[in-house]
Amino acid sequence: MADWIQGKDVQATAAILASMIDVIPLSDLDLSTINVPFLVFAGELDVFYEGAKRSASHLPQSKFVSLPDLDQTPAFACSDLMLPYIKDFLAQTSKA
Repeated sequence: MADWIQGKDVQATAAILASMIDVIPLSDLDLSTINVPFLVFAGELDVFYEGAKRSASHLPQSKFVSLPDLDQTPAFACSDLMLPYIKDFLAQTSKA
């Protein structure tokens, strides 16, 4: 088993990965009509980094978090790294 998944919830991780299989892409126009707070994060080494960053730029209420030196797997697995961003995002959105 990969080092990053040791001690993690394997079933939850599998459910997340499975949910990504049938995702229907949204256009930039589609994204611009979503008017809810959105937190988007990606590791700078992730193959989806540029797409995530571009998508966030079209979401009117988004915050994009760039994670240096990480690819997709560690970015999702590093809850200690992400938690401050998530807490800040939730605090900001609950004030609105």
